Order: sequence, then structure tokens, then C-alpha cells
Amino acid sequence: MKLLKRLIIWSIVPLTLELSTLFYVDRYYLTNKGQCKIEKVEEMESEGIDKNVQVPIPQDAESVKLSYDGKYVSYKQGNNIIIINTFDGEEKKVEIPTRAETWYYTWLPDRHRMYIWEKFSEGSDYLKVCYYDRDKDDRAIITDNHYNEVKIPLANGKYKILDHVISTLNGVEYVKVQTNDERSNIYRLNVMSQMEKYKGYSKVGKIAVLSRDDVFIYEDLRYGRVRISERENSLRIPGTNNLCILGVDEEDNVYVGDVINERVNKVFYGSLKENESSWKEIKLNNSVKKENIHIMSDGKVYTNNEDEGIVKDIVSGKETKYKGKLVQYYNRGIGIINDGKFKKVKF
Repeated sequence: MKLLKRLIIWSIVPLTLELSTLFYVDRYYLTNKGQCKIEKVEEMESEGIDKNVQVPIPQDAESVKLSYDGKYVSYKQGNNIIIINTFDGEEKKVEIPTRAETWYYTWLPDRHRMYIWEKFSEGSDYLKVCYYDRDKDDRAIITDNHYNEVKIPLANGKYKILDHVISTLNGVEYVKVQTNDERSNIYRLNVMSQMEKYKGYSKVGKIAVLSRDDVFIYEDLRYGRVRISERENSLRIPGTNNLCILGVDEEDNVYVGDVINERVNKVFYGSLKENESSWKEIKLNNSVKKENIHIMSDGKVYTNNEDEGIVKDIVSGKETKYKGKLVQYYNRGIGIINDGKFKKVKF
């Protein structure tokens, strides 16, 4: 009996001491030590630099373009591409091999990387593509899964690339090459960068591709239709006869315009998985040239009044004024050139 009492006491005493210690640490010692302030951290741009930066653009500059977030402005000068950081003015020259001619370049829509198409004339003409990553300062020729360089043969040296679109989530790309008879050849690069001639078309306008699915969309200028790959019938919106592609947002909604007398008076948008009769409609107060309508990745629709220098959000009605020539939209505003200098104007 005595032995049992001793065992109970020996068990209770250390347990009591342990609980007392934990109570003290929690109630008193950690009261101040454990306090912390939680703050929401947001990615911020330098307001002063972003508003006041001005980058000189030489008169012989060609193909002035912006990275998706406006951090870099670039242009083709001679056979090289010049990239300038719009925050600090740092300049980088992307030099191309002397035996190649810079034919076309474009920024990717979601990173600081560009694709550069180079034209070679070695017995026969062909195009070769390389990428340049500005953040890593890395340039490399693109090869397929068998390490073969990606090339597009040209039957005529006057052929040129007019557009290059990429599906950001699955990596499939489409390249539009215009021939010398107003026809266009469409080439497809799959996720392994294997090149194939997709189709040849007559009078192709704007092209687009969805972000999530490998679905190619193009304007058939011959018949005023918007056509979808692997789909027998063209896109059909009740009450319209002539449609154009305006853009695709990050949710894979497709935006098309109703064209009357070469101007758009209505915008329709929706998913290709839905019947077009259920698509939403936005009426424009004044008809606009299709090239003056821009679809942002978040689905906002902007119109540009070139004569008055006003960009307008057609849903909210908010207007942004600018002076000069609008170069390109980026995810927070527009880039413009005025008096030979580039700057950004935020929405």
C-alpha cells in the first residue's frame, strides 16, 4: 500500500511541475515574445520612375514593342534588337549572327523572353528561331526533342512572318508566314518544338490561340468569317455577317467584333465550349476600327481614339489621355512615343 502511494506521488509531482512551467511560458514569457505584426505585401512599381521615365527612340528604330508588364521596351535597329529597362534606363543589345538577318521578333505574353526569327540564305532561304531571355541574359537557338534546329523553309526570299502566337499554359505555338501571292502558311510548333506546316490559307487576318487548350483561331478575310481549328463550321453570332477577332483573355474567352463598313459597332465574347447565341454583347457608342480595340488579359476592353489621344475602358467609361502615338498596351497601361521619346502612361 505504501509503495502504491509513493508511485502516485512520484507521478503527480513531475506532472504538476511540467504543467506549471508550460502555463508560465504561455501566459507570461511568450506574451511579448510571440507578438507579431502581419502586413500584406504587394508587388509595387516605383511610381516616380514609372510615371516620369522617358526613353529616346532613334529615327531608324523599327518594330517598337513592350514586354507584357512594361518593364522593357525594345526595337529593331539594323540587324540588332535593343532592349531598354523602362525603370532605370539600362540598355542591352541583342546581337544577331552576321550571316543571318533579323526577320521578326515578339515578346512572350507572360515573361521577359522574346522569340527572334532569323532569315538565312544558304543555297535556299529558310527561317530559324532563337529565344532571348532578358532576366537571364541568355540567348539560344530553339531545337526540338531530337536537338534539331527549328526551321521554316521559304520558297521565296520575300516571304515574311506577320504574326506569332503562343498558348502560354500548354506551350503550343502558331506562326503566320505571308507568301508573295497574298496567301498565308500557318506553321505549328508543338510542346516539343517540333515544326509542322499546319495549313495554307488565302487572305488570313488576325490569328489567336487559347491559353489552356490547343485551339487555333483565325480570320478568314475572304468570307468575313472567324474560323476555329478542328471545327467544321465557322463562328456564328446571330444577327452578324462579318466578324473579326479582337482577342482572347486569360480565361479563354474569345472576343469578336461585328464589322460594318470596316468598323466595329458591337463586341461579343464567350467560351468556345458554349453556344455562340449565349455570348455576351457590348454595344459601342461609336463604331471603331478593329485595330483600335484591345482586349486585356483580364478581359477589360479598351478603345483608342487616335485623333483625340484618348484610351477608354468601354465598360467603366474611364478615359486615359495621352500625347503622341500609342505603341502598345501592357498589363497596367499603354506605351507611347512622343517627340522621339518613349514613356508609359498608366491606367
